[in-house]
Amino acid sequence: MKRTLSIFPVLIILAWNASQAQINISAVAGGGISDLHTGFPLSDNSTTNEFLVPGMLLQAGAALNSTFQEDGKLSWEAQILLRRSTLRNVPIDWVNADCTDLGDGITICHSPFPRDYNNVYKWNYWSINIPASLNFQVFGPIGWKIGGNINYLLSKFPEEDKIKINGGNPNLNTKFDSFSWQGHTGFFGIINPRIRIEALVFSDFKPRLTHGGQILDDGTPVDPEYRAMGLFVNAIYRLN
Repeated sequence: MKRTLSIFPVLIILAWNASQAQINISAVAGGGISDLHTGFPLSDNSTTNEFLVPGMLLQAGAALNSTFQEDGKLSWEAQILLRRSTLRNVPIDWVNADCTDLGDGITICHSPFPRDYNNVYKWNYWSINIPASLNFQVFGPIGWKIGGNINYLLSKFPEEDKIKINGGNPNLNTKFDSFSWQGHTGFFGIINPRIRIEALVFSDFKPRLTHGGQILDDGTPVDPEYRAMGLFVNAIYRLN
């Protein structure tokens, strides 16, 4: 983990040396939604017991950026952000489920299962997000942004809540990884020399939330695996 995080200061130093223009220091604040999905880019995020729905995302921090040459259209940017995300799971409403009693203690419940929105499990968690990006100013004040980021969880997944996120199944061994590599892309608009707005989407490269982690001989996971994904809008204000 320490070795991975050390990559970013090295990249910033190299970009600093390569830049022929002024290094800008900015404040960043924004918000959006985060979600967890079993596939990429977006896919069904529900299984028999789990039904994860989007939650609020808030973030704030600082940024360094500069063009690679004076008055250039290509620039680099590095940010460090404190992010608050929300994981929400809507349990099955077994009381109102369409179930058939076959006798001998055997009951079959039919899909689709109704959901109990009055009993939603919610977990708010904090993380440090460190994006490194390239900005291409392709059309006047409008540009395209692409890059990667490290996301490191500061909150510990509460052990006592695992059965809730498992939809009431005590046999699922839930694991929420603290560290993940993510990618992001989107567009930005320059409002004036000091203010820039960006709208981005992001996703984990590998699943972050896993249930059980059992793997078949062909490599297929037995239990669902989820990637963190989302979208947000940031306002960036240049301080110098």
